Amino acid sequence: MELKKEDFINLRQELLNIVDESKKSRLILTGDKPILLTTTIFIDSDSEEYKSNFYKFFKDNGIHNSLLDSFIYLIYRIYGVYGVVDYVPMSDARKDMLSYKQVRRYYYDKDFKKLLEDAKIDSIYSLNYGRFIANDVVDHFGIHELNSSFSFMGLTGVSKGLTDILDEYEIQYHSMYGGGIDNEEFKRLKLFFTDDTIKYNHLLKIGKIRNRELDRKNMWPRMLDISINDNISLNEFYKLFIEYLEWALSELQTKGTYDAMSPMRKLGK
Repeated sequence: MELKKEDFINLRQELLNIVDESKKSRLILTGDKPILLTTTIFIDSDSEEYKSNFYKFFKDNGIHNSLLDSFIYLIYRIYGVYGVVDYVPMSDARKDMLSYKQVRRYYYDKDFKKLLEDAKIDSIYSLNYGRFIANDVVDHFGIHELNSSFSFMGLTGVSKGLTDILDEYEIQYHSMYGGGIDNEEFKRLKLFFTDDTIKYNHLLKIGKIRNRELDRKNMWPRMLDISINDNISLNEFYKLFIEYLEWALSELQTKGTYDAMSPMRKLGK
């Protein structure tokens, strides 16, 4: 499916028909698949101050520069995944710049956590321009797998499935593993690791084996923070991400929540 920038712009117009961009607003696209795509679009960001490097992340993800909300809307319509788009005025974001530059805020968002539980989400993909790019000249993507019930300071198939595709097409990227929140924060939020994750990281003493599956209320899905560089088009990203998404959905459908996407115990053999 070949898409042009104009296609995404048209989708934006359709999308904004159901969004009030005059105030902070969260748009939830309700799907029927256990995958959620999320991004933040900043509005009211035309001030001179956004020309500085300090504000580059906010400018790149501003409503006049980013079409990632349209991208998520398209994938929601085609594949039935969930979508969460936050439209945030810069007057609000300015109060807590650091929070909006870090994906960790989702862990503390009660409404977001409730959505994950109610929708039985197994995997989250946070998409942004330039949240972290190791080398702006070389890298097209930054792939950061964050701590989840399925991963602590390690690698699982949720990121490897994507990096394998990028390697196949010889696309430059930088990958990171672990972080978002640490083990103690995880506990305070009453989130736990799966038995597989605890066994794989047994030297880190991150928990005790329960010999049962986690309750949804204590589970945080696999989570990738994907940064996109300006030197790859949204259409190129679309083709790559769709290939990955189809693989992830197939894994979840055939293997289920706990065994999909190569758990650590399998990668550790």
